[in-house]
Amino acid sequence: MEDEVILELRDSDCDEGGAAIHVAAMERGDWIPLLLARKCKVFLRASRVMLSERSSYFRSLFSNFREAHSDHVVVTWNLEVLANILQGILFERLDVAPCSVADLLEGATFFGCDSIISECQVWIASDMLSCSRDNQDVLQYVPRLWKVATETGVPTIASACARYLAINFEDAGSGEFLENIPLLLFQAAVNHPFLTISSERNLFQAILRRCSFETRDCALELISKVRMHWVPVDFLAAQSDNSLLNSHNRDLPLEPPEIKSAGLRLSQYTKILDLTGCQQVTDVILFDSVLCSPINVEGEYILHSFLNSSSRYSNSSASGPFLNHLVSLYPLQEERTQFELMQLPSVSEEVNKPDRSGIPLLNSLRVLLLGKCWRVRPEELFLWIKTTCSSLQQLNLSQCPQFSAFFLSHLASACPFIEVADFSRDLSVIHLATVKKPCTGKLLTTSYKKGSWDTHRYLVELHLTGHTELKDSELSLISKKCPSISAISLSGCSNLSDSGIAKFLQSHPKLRLLRAAITAFGFQSVCALLAASDQECNLEVLDLAYCTGLSAGALVRLLTRISSFLSLSLCYTNLIDDGLFLSCGTSLETLNIRGTQVTGAAISYTIRKNFKLTSLNFRDCRGAFSYEGLKEEKLDLRRLKAGWGVAHILANAKLPFLQTLHLGLGAQITSTFLRELPSRCPQLQHLSLSLQDLLDDELNHAIAKLPFLTTLKLRHTLQPLSGKFLESLTSNLVSLKLEDVCPSLTNAQLASVATSCKGLRQLSLTACRWLDSGALSIICKAWPALSELKLEDCGEATREGAAVLLCLYGLQSLTLRHNGAGLPRNFIMDASYQFPLLRCLSLDSCDTSGHFNTPQDGNWRSISTIKIAYCRHVPSAFCFEGRGRRVHRHTEVMERGGTTLRTFIVKERL
Repeated sequence: MEDEVILELRDSDCDEGGAAIHVAAMERGDWIPLLLARKCKVFLRASRVMLSERSSYFRSLFSNFREAHSDHVVVTWNLEVLANILQGILFERLDVAPCSVADLLEGATFFGCDSIISECQVWIASDMLSCSRDNQDVLQYVPRLWKVATETGVPTIASACARYLAINFEDAGSGEFLENIPLLLFQAAVNHPFLTISSERNLFQAILRRCSFETRDCALELISKVRMHWVPVDFLAAQSDNSLLNSHNRDLPLEPPEIKSAGLRLSQYTKILDLTGCQQVTDVILFDSVLCSPINVEGEYILHSFLNSSSRYSNSSASGPFLNHLVSLYPLQEERTQFELMQLPSVSEEVNKPDRSGIPLLNSLRVLLLGKCWRVRPEELFLWIKTTCSSLQQLNLSQCPQFSAFFLSHLASACPFIEVADFSRDLSVIHLATVKKPCTGKLLTTSYKKGSWDTHRYLVELHLTGHTELKDSELSLISKKCPSISAISLSGCSNLSDSGIAKFLQSHPKLRLLRAAITAFGFQSVCALLAASDQECNLEVLDLAYCTGLSAGALVRLLTRISSFLSLSLCYTNLIDDGLFLSCGTSLETLNIRGTQVTGAAISYTIRKNFKLTSLNFRDCRGAFSYEGLKEEKLDLRRLKAGWGVAHILANAKLPFLQTLHLGLGAQITSTFLRELPSRCPQLQHLSLSLQDLLDDELNHAIAKLPFLTTLKLRHTLQPLSGKFLESLTSNLVSLKLEDVCPSLTNAQLASVATSCKGLRQLSLTACRWLDSGALSIICKAWPALSELKLEDCGEATREGAAVLLCLYGLQSLTLRHNGAGLPRNFIMDASYQFPLLRCLSLDSCDTSGHFNTPQDGNWRSISTIKIAYCRHVPSAFCFEGRGRRVHRHTEVMERGGTTLRTFIVKERL
């Protein structure tokens, strides 16, 4: 036929001498499978008219060039892409996939196929860049697609790529292909209004990684897009040496910002909102952020939903100012009275609008993490959740002392699909001490009211660690209203009785995780667990540490009946050898039997029986002194904490994967062990040695050859060390604890450590008596991101006060004892305001004149525990100061638990 032409299709990546395929018939796509043979030439008979109508390339070729009168045309391109384009031209059918769409778009642009370009645009928008696809599968092709769209002049696709990258920025920032993203595309994603991130910290880190090889001006421009108000204080403190951050002159966000434009970054695609450590977040800011975000298109619906939700709290003194603040956020509604606002029709009642009365604004939000956000009030958080994100599935309020278990009473009506709720607090220290004076309790000021409990049908995991105020009646309510719980943590709930825990276990026989350390867990609770084992026991994690009410016989019965344990903690219980010898389980991965009565033979038997064991703790087991076995065996232990009897393991067993090694009393390590430690445990990261006979040279040799060491803890060595081993410390070190180890440590040596270990987060120095006030300045300048600091019996470190420490904004635990009487009486109040994340504060009355002033009701801020030690002076023939030597008398412990404050007087110096 005259309108037909033979196309010789050549692959641009193959030599001309390759094999050829002749396609005589032009049935719909029947020649495409032939390309799978990867031939280098294809001869195809096609319609000249059809090619000219649908391709500007062929139209020009057949009009203005010599091919216009030739029945044979050679076309060189990627054969697979060219075949797909011709399929679209001749048969109006395309095979589009994320891995090939960029090449297809590039080819279609070259051959001038507008219909194929349009079809690619539609497919990219509706399929490839839709949120239904696997992000990791698509993200790797987005940079290439954006580059082709930019070069070929298709701005709609380039814009779609920037939008997709912005929405899935979290996945791109955590992937390995972050460096492959073009800078302009990265900038477009960061500036996009739909930029979706779980935390501003993640955005900051992604920018630092991506701009590490770019110009300084470019990095500064991108970092200016980070909302520093919502970066955790401790993270910003760790970046104090970053010149890019300092160039912006950013102050640490210690108080809530007043600027409305600095709200949280939210979008309708936000799935995880991580504000852990952002203590400056308040409930007002949560509402402001939603109302000012791009997702707010129906302000009246938000306000109406909030007003309806707040009707149940109309008598609350706290709701009035908050309600007025919310109403004032809408300029168009300022003249309406509150009664008129209550009469606003719901969205479902408006004409020509779908029913959205039950659709939350943040309908994609599934995880909300508010750990350490102590400024958020319970009532207002409930209203915010119910109004904006009722599809929430996971809520974390750990280390928020203002939230009690009663918050669960309304949570089901706010987010009925909640699956995981975490209200964990710090464990009480009272169980470690002998109470000298009974507890005195006091109710703190609070506006939160208890209400009726709603049913949590989907709640499967609940963490109530440290809730000392939780009672049996409340646990019984939780048991009735949360029928699907399969994992619960009750550690530290000291008010619960054995019968109360047993009743809960009877109602939930299919638990897979139970943490009940430091509780009254006893015989009745064991019977309840055994009754569950008669049905179908799936208990994998059990923590009964410090449950002294458990008899040895009860523990034996428990271990002989349940075989599903993966993690077991029975430290400081009445466990005996029979419990391990008669245990029916063989799948243990973590075992903690510290301080029990087991012997070395039982430990050896357990290790052999549980071949998957990776974590073992048998410190303070005096019976392990007669350890036997494990000669020349290779153990897969990752964590080992031991004392008596461990010498046999260290001498005979191989530990190539060991990462954590804690050795205490009775370990009896030798100089040979220290010399061989780097070769026998090359992956060691955490090393703790207590009550050992160590020498500087041997310790120095071992530390120098442990490149991955991040934690070093030395306690009460049998002979003092000079500190020479400190020269071997590297920048990887995160935690350094020297307790009664280096009495001659000087400011100069401390400064040397500061130079080599710039990433330190935890520092503990005890009995370093040559330190003076200059040591505090060294600590503050070298490690501004410290989260834990302990200075005890350190010379005259605080003789001139400790005001310099108030710049350590990330501190969460602070101990200052016997370092010089220079602390002001208001130090506790100053610390509560200067350390926004501080949870535990330990002081000694000897370090101030008189007594420390303690916070009044409502002024505890983030602090949950205050410990003040008191001393008395006894006559001594070796003391010439007239007052005698100081001897510990008692410790006053104040613990905040929810809405109550408990005060104890204990004998120990906690």
